[in-house]
Amino acid sequence: MEVLNEWGVNIYKFKINEKEEILEGIFDSIKLDDNNHNKSDQWNAKISRVIGVLPSPQPPILKFLRDKIEKHIRPIADFTSMSFISPLKENVLNCADLWINVYEKGDFQGIHRHIENGDAKYSFVYFAKYNPDTDAKLIIGNPKTTELMLMSGDLKIIEKKIVPVNEGEVVIFPSYLPHYVEKHESDTQRITVAGNLFRL
Repeated sequence: MEVLNEWGVNIYKFKINEKEEILEGIFDSIKLDDNNHNKSDQWNAKISRVIGVLPSPQPPILKFLRDKIEKHIRPIADFTSMSFISPLKENVLNCADLWINVYEKGDFQGIHRHIENGDAKYSFVYFAKYNPDTDAKLIIGNPKTTELMLMSGDLKIIEKKIVPVNEGEVVIFPSYLPHYVEKHESDTQRITVAGNLFRL
C-alpha cells in the first residue's frame, strides 16, 4: 500500500494481482450490456457506457473486485469501519455502490466530488484497462482552493495534480476531493471501476 499526500490529504494506492481475470470479467459484462447502454446524459461527463450503476443489476465481476479491495484495505485503520453499501440504500437494494466506466475516444468526466448525498466518506477508482502514456489522466484538485461557482454550481479547480497510476491499480481518496478525467484522446478503450465507501 502506497500513501500519497497532496495538500495534506492522504491518497491510497495499491495493485491488485488478478488484473487479467478482472478485465476478462469486465469484458464479459460489457458484452452482456450491449443492448442496454447506460450513458451519463445528465451528468457533466461524456462516457460511452456506465455499467452496474444502482439500481441496475451489477455484474458478478464487481463483487470479485470488491472482495479484493476489501482484503487490501481492512488492515488500514481509516477503513476498518467502512462498507461498500450505503446506510441510506442498504434496506432498498443491499447492493454495493460501484460501477464500470467505459471511455471511448472523446469521452471525459467533468469536475465533481462524491459528497452530493452526504454519506460517502471515501471514493475509489480501479484502472482495469489503462495506458498511462496515452490514456486520459485522473486529475485531482486542492480542496482548500477549489471554488464553487455560485451562479452555475460548478466547481473550479485552481491547483491540480495528476494522480500517477498504472493498469491494475486502485486509488482511494476522500470523497470531498474534487477530481475529473481529461478528454480521452486514444483510439483504445479506457476502462475503470469506480465507487464509494461509507462509514458504518
